[in-house]
Amino acid sequence: MCRVLHALLATILLVLTAACAPNTVPSLPAEASEQSDSCSAITTATSVQVLLPPGTAAPRKNAYLITDPGAVRRLVDFVSLRKNVSSPSVDTPPSPKLRATFYYGSSNVAIFGSGTGLFYLQCGTVRGTRYASAPELSEFELLIAPPDATR
Repeated sequence: MCRVLHALLATILLVLTAACAPNTVPSLPAEASEQSDSCSAITTATSVQVLLPPGTAAPRKNAYLITDPGAVRRLVDFVSLRKNVSSPSVDTPPSPKLRATFYYGSSNVAIFGSGTGLFYLQCGTVRGTRYASAPELSEFELLIAPPDATR
């Protein structure tokens, strides 16, 4: 009796689901090349605005702009190697601690950030996270260091 009831409920649920969305086509997962293509605009970046976490810098010193073409290129190259991301899980913190927004002129082309053990990426239709090793996180922090910081 219980098996019949479960089968009947499953059938009803399947019919209702199909009836409510008759013209939908299941979406296919994005391929790596498709993700890379949708983020290709990042290669046009001319500046990067860096936003530090609240409380980590003096007031009005928590954001700065990187405009040096060499520094921007190094950041673009770094992010380009880390564009393959996955959708965030429920355990993923909602936003990055450090955030770098890439601009072409005044147009935002991508946002890349880091959190504890993670990189975040948003560009084109791609939004997601990927795991980041400690050396990768350190390299990112060096690349986004303020322009006036001594190295």
